[in-house]
Amino acid sequence: MKKYFYFFEEGSKINQILCAVLINLPVFAYGASIGWMSPMSLLLQSKDSPREIPLTDYEVSWMASVPYLVCIQADYLMAILSDKLGRKFTLFFTSATAFLAWTIKLSSMEVWAFILARALFGITMAGAYVTCPLYTKEISSANVRGTLGTLVILFHTTGNLFSYVIGDLLSYRTILWICLMLPTLHLILFVMMPESPSYLIKKGKTDEAIRAMAWLRCRQEDDPKVISEVNQIKKEQMKDEDNNGFILKAI
Repeated sequence: MKKYFYFFEEGSKINQILCAVLINLPVFAYGASIGWMSPMSLLLQSKDSPREIPLTDYEVSWMASVPYLVCIQADYLMAILSDKLGRKFTLFFTSATAFLAWTIKLSSMEVWAFILARALFGITMAGAYVTCPLYTKEISSANVRGTLGTLVILFHTTGNLFSYVIGDLLSYRTILWICLMLPTLHLILFVMMPESPSYLIKKGKTDEAIRAMAWLRCRQEDDPKVISEVNQIKKEQMKDEDNNGFILKAI
């Protein structure tokens, strides 16, 4: 098997941590998009609004609520995409949606543009909370899974705080450009990350799963621990399929 060389010692958790941080970057971007409403709604309704006509309470209420209305439907879409096309593709789709939303806000200050952009953030919300926790769990070894699993909440709250801070310090358009950089950064950096080994095994791509697992565990592809973990995932998936078949028969 191909030999790998690492900047860190064999068996290091650094690749798992790096991958988990990048997986959860869309959660941070989503948190920033939700936090954006607090300082910016006040600005857009004030006499100093960057719009010619300040927003009304009715318009702001729609901007605030529409992401949650869209998310209810988008949860199912993200679940289907994750299962059919992969966790990695779904996160690309999530960040591409966020990129489009911030671009719309930069391009227009019409009410319809604000509401459309906020609706797109509903899709981002679904991707953040359907795919990111699942993906994080599947790339993590048992002894760090709990720690890495907390990144979802950490990145959400820090994303909120990020928007509160820059909302008080920077101009309206500068904030939009900074927020646009978040999904852009994710789209660029996440290209280097592997697909979930569990998903690859489910699709019958065992060799790719071994390569992904070897990178995540900082080990060679023929390392017994890598092979053992891949085989364990196969057994768990077969057991799940048997249990699902039993449930369907019972119904």
